[in-house]
Amino acid sequence: MNDSNDGNTLIGRRQTLKALGLTAGGLVVLSGFREALAAPPAAKAAAVDAGQPAAAKAAVDAGQPAAANTLNCKEKAPIDDASKQMRRALQYKEKSAEAGKNCKGCAQFEAAKYGDCGACKLFTGAVNPEGYCLSYAPKAG
Repeated sequence: MNDSNDGNTLIGRRQTLKALGLTAGGLVVLSGFREALAAPPAAKAAAVDAGQPAAAKAAVDAGQPAAANTLNCKEKAPIDDASKQMRRALQYKEKSAEAGKNCKGCAQFEAAKYGDCGACKLFTGAVNPEGYCLSYAPKAG
């Protein structure tokens, strides 16, 4: 187990599946555990550059630093207990540390459901487009 930068304890994929009651003998349909190894570096760079949150774009256009207007989606919508547990199990973070891998590029992401924040098909509550979790699966196409 590891500690994240926000003080939460993180667990590995195998422990996550075990905690969710999913075993090797059961049918597991979680598309996010595959890495996008085939994507060329140019496509990954384009994905990073393509989608800044609207608030960050507006700040840059207004001559303000984007960091001052970092999008916070934690309080945008209620999160039920099951979703809180799922977010912890999938190690959801508001800001991705993985270049080219963020919620806005994920097949599970539903854009602009909560203003500048989106939603995820796997759990309730608002999701930061710049966020990341273990269930990341690149959008097709």
